[in-house]
Amino acid sequence: MGLVDISEQKKISIIQVAVCIVLFLVSGFVSYRYLISPEIKKLQTARKEYAKEKALLKSMSEEAQRVNALANNAQLLEAELVSLRNRVFNTEAEVLNFIRAIPATAAQTNNVLTSIVPQQTKEVSTTAETPPASETP
Repeated sequence: MGLVDISEQKKISIIQVAVCIVLFLVSGFVSYRYLISPEIKKLQTARKEYAKEKALLKSMSEEAQRVNALANNAQLLEAELVSLRNRVFNTEAEVLNFIRAIPATAAQTNNVLTSIVPQQTKEVSTTAETPPASETP
């Protein structure tokens, strides 16, 4: 009876192994179907959304750069407009231009301008003086 018991045990163990393999395959299929597959779909959907968001971000950053360039140009044009208004509508424009031109004029004539007020004052007579008799011929 010992041999019969061994062959029956082999049959039982083979059946047990086959059942375990079938259970393993079924559990693998079920876990893939109901656990892994939905997560893979979520991942793929998230990747698609990420690609869309990345493209949208790129287009928005390009638009922001264009808007910044336009804003800078607008500021420069506004500053130029203010400058032109000051030149056209300012009653003191000629005086300011003269005062602004003094350093350049002094540099061109090799003079040093330290003050608008003269360092030495000289009195200028408004009446014609007659020269002394000794100096006339």
